[in-house]
Amino acid sequence: MGCECLCSGWLIQREPVRARAIKVIANLTALLYFRSSYEYLVKSSHEIGSIVMTSQKAVAGGCLCGSIRFAISEPLAPAAYCLCSDCRKTTGSAFNISIPVALENFKLLCGSPKGFTKPGDSGTKLTRHFCQDCGSPVYTFSERHPGRVYVKAGSIDDPSRVIPAYQSYTNSAAPWAQIPPGLPGYTTGKSSSS
Repeated sequence: MGCECLCSGWLIQREPVRARAIKVIANLTALLYFRSSYEYLVKSSHEIGSIVMTSQKAVAGGCLCGSIRFAISEPLAPAAYCLCSDCRKTTGSAFNISIPVALENFKLLCGSPKGFTKPGDSGTKLTRHFCQDCGSPVYTFSERHPGRVYVKAGSIDDPSRVIPAYQSYTNSAAPWAQIPPGLPGYTTGKSSSS
């Protein structure tokens, strides 16, 4: 079930109404997202998909099934690779790539992520949040940095906005963490006849 919220083309209405889906003329469905007690953002359903907020710095993302959507209202900081065994387990891949975001600039627009808390190698408790429907990892909180959320780079809608700056826990890297040069590559999925 996809999430239809805070996407490009929002209009601001200043009238107190309850957040609910309403029908509008010409077969357009408007969706309401509560912004403050008198401000709602209204969106026509035919434009749902890419999120571009008023600032060019704004970034949008979400989970695979679309149940969870979020917006970041600051430029993305440099991302970091983490090759620790916990990140390998939570991503199901060789590493995690995360982006630190100030908590006040991270807005969960829709969905109810589930959290799982486990101490990391440092002893710091990390709560990893993921979609309850599709299982996509979305963001992590660290008790060491309470004013920050670490957004999973793969959940950002525009991957070109992510710029990794360093890698950590390289001593825990899986031997297959780097793609060997010369490994056959396919622009789409490998066909069964190849």
